[in-house]
Amino acid sequence: MSRIAKKALAIVLACSMAFAFTPVAGKSDAKAKKPSLKTKNVVTIVGESEKNTVKANGNVVKSVTWKLKNNKFVSFKKSGKLSAKFTGKKVGSTQATATVKYKKTKKSKKTSKVTLKFIVDVEGGEEDPEDGAWIVEQADPKLSENIIAGIASAMASAPEITFEPIAVVATQIVGGSNYRVVGAYRDKKEDKVATYAILQFCSDLDGKWTLADDYMASDVPVCNANSGMGSWQPCQGEDLVIPDRIIKDIDDYQSQITGLRVDPAAVVAMQPTTDYNYMIVAQGDMITETPEEGYYLVFANSSNEGFKLGADYDGDGQDEKIVPFTLKRLGGEEVTN
Repeated sequence: MSRIAKKALAIVLACSMAFAFTPVAGKSDAKAKKPSLKTKNVVTIVGESEKNTVKANGNVVKSVTWKLKNNKFVSFKKSGKLSAKFTGKKVGSTQATATVKYKKTKKSKKTSKVTLKFIVDVEGGEEDPEDGAWIVEQADPKLSENIIAGIASAMASAPEITFEPIAVVATQIVGGSNYRVVGAYRDKKEDKVATYAILQFCSDLDGKWTLADDYMASDVPVCNANSGMGSWQPCQGEDLVIPDRIIKDIDDYQSQITGLRVDPAAVVAMQPTTDYNYMIVAQGDMITETPEEGYYLVFANSSNEGFKLGADYDGDGQDEKIVPFTLKRLGGEEVTN
């Protein structure tokens, strides 16, 4: 064999080996990829529906289980094997999940599972009565870094008081964002201990934060490690979110709250004993000929024996049940309608 022929044969063999060992792009990658969602943010409006769909990405999907963290703002209905339709009930937002069981191929013996998280936002229509309303932040009362910084900026205008924010209880979107925030309030001249209060803050379109003159006060002292409130512990982070079972129990036991309907917003303190005692901030409406909206501290007990309103907070042997907040102006003057 000539030198030229040998060289040509070597080139042919090298090319053959390259093709033999080069992986085929796409096919194996697609099988290795887990199922995913069409969108991580479903946006709908009150009274209308939007879908979200699981993308198989080359896998064999066996089942999809959809779940809402809070069904106050939205409901859902399965739409085929891979989709669900989300219908807006009330302006607000909640987290949702799709738990997918799947196999990589039809012949695979192993079934895998992945939980996919997404957000469902419900907006108001052009003539929707919820536009401009105060929306209870039941799904996510936690304080963001932006809100914490905004509150600190606004509080510079009120050096006579201290306020340590705990949770957002309601928001209002009207030419900016308004927030009602529960926290530990103390007038430096009048109060020896901090009590629970709800202050209102406004963030305008330019990002400037201001503090409203009116606030909602209570005479319930804030619990902390040195408060002497038994084993009551302040809540923060995820503990602020009201457990689903407690929301359901409160809904089921509304008949025990004579003349009042409450919409729970956040857990501000709890007492883990043989069962659990909760102190919850709630928005409420007095059921009268002229309904009056207000805010309340609701004390509740949850145990293996069931749910009841009332828990002993101050250690006097008597259960507190519902304590109203009183509308005041900064400086202590009570506001009357």
